[in-house]
Amino acid sequence: MKSKRLVIPGTLAHLHEAVEALEEFGREAGAPPDAVRALALALDEVLVNVIQYACEGEGAVEVQLEHDEGRLAVDVVDHGRPFDPTLAKPPDPDALASEHAESGRGIFLVRSSVDEFTYRRAGGANRVRLVKRL
Repeated sequence: MKSKRLVIPGTLAHLHEAVEALEEFGREAGAPPDAVRALALALDEVLVNVIQYACEGEGAVEVQLEHDEGRLAVDVVDHGRPFDPTLAKPPDPDALASEHAESGRGIFLVRSSVDEFTYRRAGGANRVRLVKRL
């Protein structure tokens, strides 16, 4: 198994660092580009939520990348306000179609981009895990 860990400041200005690290990690692992793009989309959405709502622009976010035969995984860890995104209700399909929908799309995109989407709160930290089977 190959892995990489990085810590980024909890601000939107640093979000691209984690996404770029995942894209490079996926390329080096030889993962299919479509799988890497889907996982990168999910990571971007999770990080936006973590930075805006859990960290509120403060603190740091840890991103752990893993690759082993058959899967690419990302763990996002923050010490912000507890929130389990996996319990969010699916958005109303009519609301998703509306250009004026304020929220609900991000978690929907995460769910539709990955094969596993889990959350746990441990040691005062939120831990979101995203897995894409290859």
